[in-house]
Amino acid sequence: MLPADATDEQLIALAQGDGPLAPLAAERLLSAQIDRLYAVCFSVVRQPETAAELSQEALLRLHRSLHRYRGDCSWNTWTYRVARNLCLNWLEKMREEPGADPTRLIEPTGTPLDLTAAGERSVAVQAALDTALDEEERTAVRLHYEAGLSVNEVTEEMGLTNRSGARGVLQRARRKLRAAFAETMPEDSVVRRATQPSAEVRAAMERTLHELTRAPGRDQGEEPRVREMRARQSLID
Repeated sequence: MLPADATDEQLIALAQGDGPLAPLAAERLLSAQIDRLYAVCFSVVRQPETAAELSQEALLRLHRSLHRYRGDCSWNTWTYRVARNLCLNWLEKMREEPGADPTRLIEPTGTPLDLTAAGERSVAVQAALDTALDEEERTAVRLHYEAGLSVNEVTEEMGLTNRSGARGVLQRARRKLRAAFAETMPEDSVVRRATQPSAEVRAAMERTLHELTRAPGRDQGEEPRVREMRARQSLID
């Protein structure tokens, strides 16, 4: 039985071993990353269905490569990099497909009024991020608010060495955004909060993870067939 308060480091050590608790440790460790993986994927591709597929693939890749994690960066930072690199690779593949437009894969839903308001807000927010913030501030905002990394993890990912790390960069960015939107919209609507998967998507990923860690043949290195949300796999590999 796994300790209820086991740390990531303890779970990683167990998951990388060959003891009876290895599958339980891997399942708990990766299950805790589901929301983060979806948030990272959505922050890159901006499409719910595509983010669901890519976060599913990121989960599979993390499971396959878990034994390679050596602690050179935090576990959360490592999972972020796996998901982000996967999404960037997918976008590049999409650009290479004749006639493909990765920004228009999914038909929008909602009333015309809703879509107009959302579109105008999206344009305004993007303009603020592009004009009010410098590159360092934009990167910190997107890592923290969109990808869901903690302040310390943003500091690590960006390689910041100043005393306040990413905290100072984020405070500066928020001041600029408040000034840019003081009369048009509140600050909390300017920075997009980490987007969570739907209950259906999360349940599908949990089923995939359970199959990965508990399926017969796991010890022989065989990956079970995962039927859900894999339509774009050929564009990733």
